Amino acid sequence: MIADTTFLIDLEREVKRRTPGRAASVLASRQGVVVGVSVVASAELGEGYDDAGRTSVARFLQHFELLPVDAETAWIWSRLSRRARSEGRVVGDNDLWIAATAARHARPLITRNARDFADLPGVVVLAY
Repeated sequence: MIADTTFLIDLEREVKRRTPGRAASVLASRQGVVVGVSVVASAELGEGYDDAGRTSVARFLQHFELLPVDAETAWIWSRLSRRARSEGRVVGDNDLWIAATAARHARPLITRNARDFADLPGVVVLAY
């Protein structure tokens, strides 16, 4: 499973509040599943913090498998972008990178914004 930024933000809020919610429920129902995070999603999460919060972000992300952008991910991104553009769809670049990461690793993408990722080839979306 690959976590979208929405999932990370929701889970982080649940952890901080010590109140399990929908994101924590997803993890509880899939115990033992390794959850990956694209470096792009980690950057989007970090955008919400100032420099003093860097350690907090790193501590939260240490529980996930951080997945880099490699040549294959870049190629998949180009195919997804081209396809979306040819269909007249507007999909944000960061969402395409996250989707490409999921497709690259053949793992489903968990997100609250399933519509953003719908019908992208090779991307299996798990909405919560």
